[in-house]
Amino acid sequence: MLKFTKFRHGEEGPGLVLRIRRELAARLKAEGFASVAEAVGV
Repeated sequence: MLKFTKFRHGEEGPGLVLRIRRELAARLKAEGFASVAEAVGV
């Protein structure tokens, strides 16, 4: 929720979405998933 609040109020700027996408991709790869769809429900 904090990330959404910061994004909504412009505290982290437009780079926040890109950073979230990069971090999510890295986490998925580290856990052995090829996509978000694979990870859903795990």
